[in-house]
Amino acid sequence: MRALRRMAAAAVLATLGAVAGVAGVAGPAQAAASVPTTATPGTPPSGGWTCNDSPDAQSCFKWYGDQWWLKSDSNWPATITWVNELRDYNGTYREHRRGTCEGSELARGRWGVCNMDYWESSNENEFGGHGSRLRWYVCAGFCSTEATRENNG
Repeated sequence: MRALRRMAAAAVLATLGAVAGVAGVAGPAQAAASVPTTATPGTPPSGGWTCNDSPDAQSCFKWYGDQWWLKSDSNWPATITWVNELRDYNGTYREHRRGTCEGSELARGRWGVCNMDYWESSNENEFGGHGSRLRWYVCAGFCSTEATRENNG
């Protein structure tokens, strides 16, 4: 009887895992790689960054220092949603981790920063290749299109 219950439980878990994968729901492995961060107020740097703006928000990635900068120009807080991809030993980019930089503590029109730490493209990464890139978009009421930046800072 115990063996039958274990088999039934395993079948249910396998089915849930398959449904989650098909539906695009994050499974346990993906959930562990999610990194939510709250921005702290700051003064943005004068250069060395790539920006991506929506109608209501501004977002920039400063590659030297791995910093996300964001500002909302609306009554909605800005949020950057990012994905870090690493190139494997075959030269194919694979998702390494994902997360957000949330401006919920920032006043309207104030810049904030989230400090991160990403692999540099020049270093061999955990997938055995060289290459690290970031894809992101920013939302504050309306969302921007997705931007991509190689992380070679």
